[in-house]
Amino acid sequence: MKIKDAVRLALLHCHRQGWLTSGVWGQDNEGVGPGAKGGVLAETQGLPFAHNTILNERSAAWIPYSAAFLRQPAVGVMQFADYQHNTYDIMKMIGETCWASGGRVPMPLVIMTAYGALSGKGALYHSQTVENEMVGLPGWKVVSVSNPYDAATLLVAAIKDPNPVHFMYPRAHAGFPTDSATTQGLAHLELPGFALLPGEKELLESPSTLAGNPNARTQWLAYTTAPMDQRDGSWVQAWPEGLVIPEDSLGTARLIRDGDQGVIFSHGRLMPMAWKAAQGLSFLTGQDIAVMDLRTLKPAPLADMQPLIEKSRGRILLLNEATAANNWMHSLAHEITQQFGWQFEAYPQVLSAQDSPVGQSLAIEQQIVPQIEDVFVRLCEFFRPETLIRVGERVGVPLALDGEKQWFETATLKTLATAALKYAEQHDPVYTTGINPVRPPAKAPAKTHV
Repeated sequence: MKIKDAVRLALLHCHRQGWLTSGVWGQDNEGVGPGAKGGVLAETQGLPFAHNTILNERSAAWIPYSAAFLRQPAVGVMQFADYQHNTYDIMKMIGETCWASGGRVPMPLVIMTAYGALSGKGALYHSQTVENEMVGLPGWKVVSVSNPYDAATLLVAAIKDPNPVHFMYPRAHAGFPTDSATTQGLAHLELPGFALLPGEKELLESPSTLAGNPNARTQWLAYTTAPMDQRDGSWVQAWPEGLVIPEDSLGTARLIRDGDQGVIFSHGRLMPMAWKAAQGLSFLTGQDIAVMDLRTLKPAPLADMQPLIEKSRGRILLLNEATAANNWMHSLAHEITQQFGWQFEAYPQVLSAQDSPVGQSLAIEQQIVPQIEDVFVRLCEFFRPETLIRVGERVGVPLALDGEKQWFETATLKTLATAALKYAEQHDPVYTTGINPVRPPAKAPAKTHV
């Protein structure tokens, strides 16, 4: 299952259960009908309860707000997080309606959006994240998912919550994991934390028996893709028989890898690079760095974070792609230090984007938002110089300490990062060990005509 499929099926599940009575609203969002686009990422394709709004993001906030006042849950869709900026007066009212009433006036609505940099394709208006703004608005819960499982379970939890919830998923990863990675059981390398939903594997491994889509290769594709003759807006998404979306809770984090040498707390689009950098350094040093997916940014999942905070003794990296100025993770770092700092040997650090819009080229984007080499360099601070020198010897990059700083030049550590990550991918068994691989049915033999 890909993230966009998980979103669509979670919406359908909530509608079938009666938890989403007022539908889904947004630009180009209509799910069924002549010319229906089904959302910019096809996340509402085939949903009869998904409707178009006028070409103004404010309507995607106003309509759910009006429905929520009548205690009729609704979802508003912002095509891209960047387009949300002209709605903050409405967002403020939504949050404060529930918050200022002490919960006596519930606001059962979700504002959903794709966010984040797009590998040089997004530029100014398709690369932003709005987590700084949303975490700072009173009354809102804020969710950011990094994989399909969490996209499904947490969107259901968000729709059922009486508070307004802002739900984000990375646009760059909406079509992930790739089919080949899922088949080989290596999808967790593309999206750390990846897991199949109950019933999903059986659908992926069974041939199509669906009368409306008999030519699909698997039962899963029969349910989730429109046949060629129904790609005119007439296709309706049916519920995949046997699929189950488990219960989940907002305000909880997910441990991706354990360790006591230090910890990365991150979310969403940056989870793959957080895991890969931590895995590489852990493999090369023999000292494990933990990685935790926050999943809920507000309220921060401190109860789940606490064991890793205590084991790390302050060797903590908070990682996101929001701009550095007023970054909400600085407030989280301060809260962590206030509660647990008496036992720290170091102070928590924040790695975020530069205070600049994302440029329209990959080279410029890489200078603005964190890259895996930047994460690796920050993680190096969790180790003694002699440990890193041994890593350099192992991967063929000699390191020399700066005499005055007694540390290494950043450019040198980035060179080490490139070599170390490549070495880890070639030698670490985790990169070739499949987890729960999927065996799709064999292709039917081609018919011969005499």
